[in-house]
Amino acid sequence: MKDYYDILGVGLDADQEVIDAAYRRLERTYGPDVYTGADAIERMRELDEAYAVLRDPAKRARYDRIWHYATGEGGRAESEAFSPPLRKQQPERAEHNLGVNRTVDLALAVACAVATTLIVLLVPFLEAARVGLGLVFVLFLPGYVLVAALYPRKDDLDLVERLALSLGLSIAVVPLIGLALNYSPWGIRLNPILAFLTLFIVLAASVAAYRRLTLPPGEAMAIPVDLLLPKLRRLRLADRLLGLLLVLALAGLGVGGYFLATSSAGSEKFTEFYVLGPSGKAEGYPTTVDVGQEFTLILGIVNHEGEEVSYRLQATIAGSLAASVDSLQLANKEKWERPITLAATRRGSNQKVEFILYKGDNDAPYRTLHLWLSVGSSPPQATVTPTSRQEGLAPPRLPTPESPPPSPTAATPLASPPPPAPSPLPEAPLPSPTPSPATPPPSTYVVQPGDTLMGIAAVFGVYFAEIATANGIANPNLIYPGQTLVIPGTSP
Repeated sequence: MKDYYDILGVGLDADQEVIDAAYRRLERTYGPDVYTGADAIERMRELDEAYAVLRDPAKRARYDRIWHYATGEGGRAESEAFSPPLRKQQPERAEHNLGVNRTVDLALAVACAVATTLIVLLVPFLEAARVGLGLVFVLFLPGYVLVAALYPRKDDLDLVERLALSLGLSIAVVPLIGLALNYSPWGIRLNPILAFLTLFIVLAASVAAYRRLTLPPGEAMAIPVDLLLPKLRRLRLADRLLGLLLVLALAGLGVGGYFLATSSAGSEKFTEFYVLGPSGKAEGYPTTVDVGQEFTLILGIVNHEGEEVSYRLQATIAGSLAASVDSLQLANKEKWERPITLAATRRGSNQKVEFILYKGDNDAPYRTLHLWLSVGSSPPQATVTPTSRQEGLAPPRLPTPESPPPSPTAATPLASPPPPAPSPLPEAPLPSPTPSPATPPPSTYVVQPGDTLMGIAAVFGVYFAEIATANGIANPNLIYPGQTLVIPGTSP
């Protein structure tokens, strides 16, 4: 058992002024800026431990009783003051307190994370509490429990290094969790972020507690009950500046975050306007459809204008109106998100699907979004115009040859009529001559908006030059919607 009086160089009856003076004198002698021996850290640790006990009257009295009982000094009355039941319970209680101290900071981190989640979800009107706890929840707790899991020994890092590394790792871990959520079915939303950050803090704290409890009590990182903050004069100048900058940064983040979250008058006024894919995420947008094929997108509007605003929404495809929403009233911070179904009516590549948001009665677009869409061609139905050769004409038929008139014969006596002539065999009808094949009439096609001569030729399987020649088109690019084209080499 260490002799704290001997470490400080004072007597058993030394008062508080003598103990303070002795500690200051030894601190100036063995401080890190003065004493550079190999045992400098161990000497200062013993001095701090002895001073922490002897300067507190209650701890000093308890230490005196234990010291007298262990060494036999102070007489029978002093040893009996420390009863046997207390002697048996003291080591167990000390070991129990030491275990609690090794995990008390981790328990506080988990409790703070759970409290932040509950306040954000259940008490949304407490802006100050949400901002304060949210900053600690996002910028400090993830990194702190991760540092505790990676460095469980108290000699791995000092306090300033732990705080600085906790801040840096939090800034690195939180975006990685958000990136993972972006590619998950949950997406980047408030509830998934709260749930997964809390889960990360709980898991990292559990790993840190396990690693600390498996280490010897003297090596594990622990927060003592009688925690004494390190005196500034014992720290190096670089440590002092780093600690000061860290405190100022945390204070600045807290003040700035509170100001941004609670002040609506000075904040920027805007409207959030976005388009999502069919799955509700910023992916999976349609790029190729057929004419008339319907496709669905999700449009969202969030009002951050500080007042109630009336909106109008239009969706166009290649300049043609495809859908619209009129008179949409949104209160401040109110969100509107709905699926919208569109269909392309003309073929063509790189058609612009544009979403236009109007604010109030202003006819000028307030916000615009656009996508590019290629509309494929389902085979067009050819419009066949009947020609004169097809109207009211029956297939040509050759005239049936008549029997030749009977040749005059000489009169015969009636008494002996001539024997009847045998009835002629029925003659087989003469086959109708097969008419020579006629050239089938060509099909016609009515030009639709966005059509090209080469596209029409590809659909009908002919050369575009043949279509141009048959219709007297000198410039293949000069065709217009509604024009009727004759398609040579095809039949209706």
